[in-house]
Amino acid sequence: MSIQQALFAGSSVLSNWTLVDTWSDTTQGDNVSMPNTQSGDILLAFVGRRSSNDPGNASNFDTIEKQDNGSNNIGYGVYAQICSGATSFLTSNEGWNYDYVFYCAYRTLNAFTTTSSVLWIARTDTGNNNNPTHNDDVKSFAMNSLALPCVWYSRGVGSTWVPPAGATLVGSDDNNTSFSDKGSVAVCSQEIGPAGNYSWGAWGTTDRNQPWMTAYVEVQQP
Repeated sequence: MSIQQALFAGSSVLSNWTLVDTWSDTTQGDNVSMPNTQSGDILLAFVGRRSSNDPGNASNFDTIEKQDNGSNNIGYGVYAQICSGATSFLTSNEGWNYDYVFYCAYRTLNAFTTTSSVLWIARTDTGNNNNPTHNDDVKSFAMNSLALPCVWYSRGVGSTWVPPAGATLVGSDDNNTSFSDKGSVAVCSQEIGPAGNYSWGAWGTTDRNQPWMTAYVEVQQP
């Protein structure tokens, strides 16, 4: 365990964040329905495509980050919007070029009014095997923020995602059907206590030896 992980494990963390709703586009369908969201919640979209191009911009989401992972054939993006109440929309109307999308909505102590608190921290590692990892990449996180380590795969995984030690699985989307095998994304979370340097290690071993990439996203208090 690294110094950063020891600090992480020993932090006094308050329950400042509530996971309000999730939606997996491939699994649950194009018509996103999140009846539990309220005005001032933050809605995040983790988007991916099996392509050397990024997913592009959306009609109703702010772009936090969008890139391609080059030879690994993963186009990825993170997007955010402020909820105005119960949420309902069609993913296909957003304008992304996508193969899979995972949505998650959070509520915290104060209402969000902008998406500026959602930060892309870093792409942490890449590989071509069945053992995706953040490689204990150390980054700085703000007090009482929400860390979201995430992973994209260039193929559908077809197995249950196991998050890195210390984190909790939020959810995933996996485009692996009899008609296509276009990739997957998974997101986990950890509440941050004191501001400082933190790191995460490996996800659980998957059943696919395929290209992948990992990253950190942070949501700070509004």
